Amino acid sequence: MRPEVPVLRCIVRADLPQVKQIDDACFIEPFTDEDWEINFRLRCRFLTVAEVGDVILAWMMWDYRRSCIRLQRIAVAPKFRHKRVGKMLLDRLAWTVAKSPILTHIEAFVNETDTAAALWLKAYGFRAVLVPHHFGDRDAYRFTWRPKEGAAARAAFCLKMAKKP
Repeated sequence: MRPEVPVLRCIVRADLPQVKQIDDACFIEPFTDEDWEINFRLRCRFLTVAEVGDVILAWMMWDYRRSCIRLQRIAVAPKFRHKRVGKMLLDRLAWTVAKSPILTHIEAFVNETDTAAALWLKAYGFRAVLVPHHFGDRDAYRFTWRPKEGAAARAAFCLKMAKKP
């Protein structure tokens, strides 16, 4: 029997208890209730969850900028890590950038001490540049991912993404 494929969808308030549990398990400084309220109210902010049945496996927060998508936060529940759920979320953003005539890249800022996140983004194909003092007194890396150049490469990427289950 094949395992179920996660479904990606927009977050709803009923998802918050599970999403908060994942956030608490994944981050040293998890969001407070006030942070959640602020992010729910922002019109340019999108929250996406990956779920199987009623179980949320992962979530991400992102927004549109002038020419890119900025990944604000991404988290996968510890028991679902290394099962390509996080990659599935990034694939959704990559597909959005690849099919857009306006968007050119995805960017994410990662605290210099968060080696696991930096290595994971690098493995996906992101490139990094050090940015001084982005996280208060700590530095950050600005990671960017760009689809391969040319219309043919973008079309091939979109076709590959469309064939995925």
